[in-house]
Amino acid sequence: MAICPFAIHELITIDSAGRGHTPVRMTLHTAVSSAVDLYHGKPASNGTYAHFYVNKDGVIYQYKDTSIAARADAQGNSGSISVETWDGGREQPWNAAQVASLAKLFAWL
Repeated sequence: MAICPFAIHELITIDSAGRGHTPVRMTLHTAVSSAVDLYHGKPASNGTYAHFYVNKDGVIYQYKDTSIAARADAQGNSGSISVETWDGGREQPWNAAQVASLAKLFAWL
């Protein structure tokens, strides 16, 4: 079990059986969202979800144990740790708080 000690935990518990994996990469996405908390512990309406979300303030939410494949990377799900990031609903660079949190998360992973 790999639960990040400095993240807020809202684990999505469905869809875990048979989805164990050994992560080899961290995939970063922009969420096209201004949400503080992207999933609130439940998959998106289309059934997808990432392992983590880093919001505007750099707060890290964890939605799935990293030893279990998430559903954010389509055919890359197995082997990926997926991280969604706040972007205010439009394309823009990460801010300093997000970069610091992403670096901390990358170092922990």
